[in-house]
Amino acid sequence: MSNGITRHEGFEFETMWRPVDSWPFSAAGTIARQVYDFSRAADQGEKIADGNQVDTAPSHLRDANAACSQRVLRSALPRVYFRTTLMLEAVSVFDAASY
Repeated sequence: MSNGITRHEGFEFETMWRPVDSWPFSAAGTIARQVYDFSRAADQGEKIADGNQVDTAPSHLRDANAACSQRVLRSALPRVYFRTTLMLEAVSVFDAASY
Protein backbone atom coordinates (compact mmCIF):
# COMPACT_ATOMS: atom_id res chain seq x y z
CA MET A 1 0.00 0.00 0.00
CA SER A 2 1.35 3.43 -0.94
CA ASN A 3 1.73 6.22 1.59
CA GLY A 4 1.37 3.95 4.59
CA ILE A 5 3.31 4.52 7.79
CA THR A 6 4.64 1.69 9.96
CA ARG A 7 6.23 1.63 13.40
CA HIS A 8 9.06 -0.78 14.26
CA GLU A 9 10.31 -1.74 17.73
CA GLY A 10 12.55 -4.55 18.89
CA PHE A 11 16.08 -5.67 19.52
CA GLU A 12 18.81 -7.67 17.82
CA PHE A 13 21.55 -9.78 19.32
CA GLU A 14 24.66 -11.56 18.15
CA THR A 15 27.13 -13.65 20.07
CA MET A 16 30.22 -15.67 19.20
CA TRP A 17 32.09 -18.32 21.14
CA ARG A 18 35.41 -19.77 20.01
CA PRO A 19 36.45 -22.69 22.25
CA VAL A 20 39.49 -23.22 20.00
CA ASP A 21 40.73 -21.14 17.06
CA SER A 22 39.48 -23.53 14.40
CA TRP A 23 35.92 -23.92 15.81
CA PRO A 24 33.93 -20.68 16.04
CA PHE A 25 30.25 -20.88 16.98
CA SER A 26 27.87 -17.95 16.59
CA ALA A 27 24.20 -17.15 17.03
CA ALA A 28 22.15 -14.11 16.12
CA GLY A 29 18.55 -13.09 16.22
CA THR A 30 15.96 -10.37 16.01
CA ILE A 31 12.73 -9.98 17.93
CA ALA A 32 10.60 -7.21 16.51
CA ARG A 33 7.13 -5.76 16.65
CA GLN A 34 6.16 -4.05 13.41
CA VAL A 35 2.75 -2.39 13.30
CA TYR A 36 0.74 -0.15 11.03
CA ASP A 37 0.61 3.49 12.14
CA PHE A 38 -2.49 4.42 10.09
CA SER A 39 -5.94 3.11 9.27
CA ARG A 40 -7.28 2.68 5.74
CA ALA A 41 -9.45 0.39 3.66
CA ALA A 42 -7.34 -1.71 1.29
CA ASP A 43 -8.10 -3.70 -1.87
CA GLN A 44 -10.58 -6.61 -1.76
CA GLY A 45 -12.36 -5.37 1.35
CA GLU A 46 -9.35 -5.70 3.67
CA LYS A 47 -8.97 -2.99 6.32
CA ILE A 48 -5.65 -1.90 7.71
CA ALA A 49 -6.06 -0.68 11.28
CA ASP A 50 -3.67 1.41 13.32
CA GLY A 51 -1.78 -0.86 15.75
CA ASN A 52 -2.24 -4.13 13.81
CA GLN A 53 0.91 -6.08 13.06
CA VAL A 54 2.34 -5.82 9.55
CA ASP A 55 1.41 -9.23 8.17
CA THR A 56 4.37 -9.44 5.77
CA ALA A 57 7.08 -8.47 8.28
CA PRO A 58 8.90 -11.17 10.27
CA SER A 59 8.54 -10.98 14.02
CA HIS A 60 11.43 -13.36 14.78
CA LEU A 61 14.67 -14.05 12.88
CA ARG A 62 17.15 -16.61 14.18
CA ASP A 63 20.36 -18.13 12.90
CA ALA A 64 23.10 -20.33 14.27
CA ASN A 65 26.47 -20.93 12.71
CA ALA A 66 29.21 -23.48 13.38
CA ALA A 67 32.40 -23.49 11.36
CA CYS A 68 35.62 -25.38 11.16
CA SER A 69 38.68 -23.92 9.49
CA GLN A 70 41.92 -25.80 9.06
CA ARG A 71 45.14 -24.57 7.54
CA VAL A 72 45.71 -26.57 4.36
CA LEU A 73 49.28 -25.66 3.43
CA ARG A 74 51.57 -25.05 6.39
CA SER A 75 54.47 -23.50 4.46
CA ALA A 76 52.52 -21.53 1.87
CA LEU A 77 52.53 -17.76 1.77
CA PRO A 78 49.86 -16.44 1.86
CA ARG A 79 48.28 -18.90 4.25
CA VAL A 80 45.66 -21.18 2.72
CA TYR A 81 42.72 -22.37 4.81
CA PHE A 82 39.87 -24.79 4.21
CA ARG A 83 36.64 -23.66 5.86
CA THR A 84 33.38 -25.58 6.29
CA THR A 85 30.31 -23.83 7.66
CA LEU A 86 26.96 -25.14 8.86
CA MET A 87 24.30 -22.45 9.08
CA LEU A 88 20.72 -22.78 10.32
CA GLU A 89 18.20 -19.99 9.76
CA ALA A 90 14.58 -19.57 10.78
CA VAL A 91 12.10 -16.80 10.08
CA SER A 92 8.73 -16.44 11.81
CA VAL A 93 6.11 -14.31 10.13
CA PHE A 94 2.98 -13.08 11.86
CA ASP A 95 -0.03 -14.86 10.38
CA ALA A 96 -2.96 -12.47 10.65
CA ALA A 97 -5.42 -15.15 9.49
CA SER A 98 -4.78 -17.26 12.60
CA TYR A 99 -5.70 -14.48 15.05
